[in-house]
Amino acid sequence: MSRIAPPAAPRLAELPKRRLAGMLEAGEAVAAARDRLLDRGSNVVAELLAGQGPFYEFDHYPDGDVFDPVTGAQYYYHAHRSVAGEHGHFHTFLRRAAAGSPTHLIAVSMDEYGEPRALFAVNRWVTDEAWVPAATAIRLLPRFAVTTALPEPAVNAWITGLLRLFRPEVEALLLHRDRAIEARAGARERALEDKGLETTGRLPIDVDERLAALRRLTRGETRAANPPARSFRKG
Repeated sequence: MSRIAPPAAPRLAELPKRRLAGMLEAGEAVAAARDRLLDRGSNVVAELLAGQGPFYEFDHYPDGDVFDPVTGAQYYYHAHRSVAGEHGHFHTFLRRAAAGSPTHLIAVSMDEYGEPRALFAVNRWVTDEAWVPAATAIRLLPRFAVTTALPEPAVNAWITGLLRLFRPEVEALLLHRDRAIEARAGARERALEDKGLETTGRLPIDVDERLAALRRLTRGETRAANPPARSFRKG
């Protein structure tokens, strides 16, 4: 087994302006969805846990996951790790066929205030996914869109936009995941079931910092047009 370098954060200034503009549009949708929930004293995590009873480790929230039969996008929220500062995390998937098994895209670590704090990639056994190489998963990313009304339109808009806002990080983590798996001893199938390899890589994220950076790069703004994010702690 060989050591590999940790995943590297992308350099936004090296991306095409057209791609940056698309990321900015997605980020503004994320901020708008977050603010709609904050205006009524809620956040994305609180919305998913509302009416679900006690919050148990490993259980999926909402019950039965969220699945868009038109796009094949799927996600759920849960908790099972002792990670400092993490309340729980989302797992996101895409089904390439309605009856097919889901392919895991990325996980989103959330803090106790309902704000995203990091993205991380996992080994295949963690979600029992229909694993595909990073190059294939990256081609699937544009299809991830949750257009259903349930469980809450603002939450669905938020998670759809988040994966677009931080798509460079998602791509970097998927490519790094494959390198981590290839670095394990033995055949790939054995590595994919290696319980000693769970989280393959992690990158911190901050929605408002990303928005400010994108505005500077696309519009020449020296500061964010919107005020800093408001925080809401549930419970």
